[in-house]
Amino acid sequence: MTTDLAARFAALADSIELRREGLIGATIYRDSQLEIASRGISPEDRRVAAMAFNEAFEQRVVRQWPDDHRAAVARRTLKKWHINS
Repeated sequence: MTTDLAARFAALADSIELRREGLIGATIYRDSQLEIASRGISPEDRRVAAMAFNEAFEQRVVRQWPDDHRAAVARRTLKKWHINS
């Protein structure tokens, strides 16, 4: 279940339309989509879903705009998450 849940939320993050000029507001939109999608799941499952969702989102920013300053922030965030996991 956990792997399926993580994959489902990672796919949701990948489905969000991103534009470079809209990345500043994208995190707010990202958070709202996560909140909507995770309604009705247990707190434990929500933690798994949130980590998969947010990681996929940050990886996508790095993949799509590797030279943008937001990608540098995303890389630092991803590194921090992996160090603390």
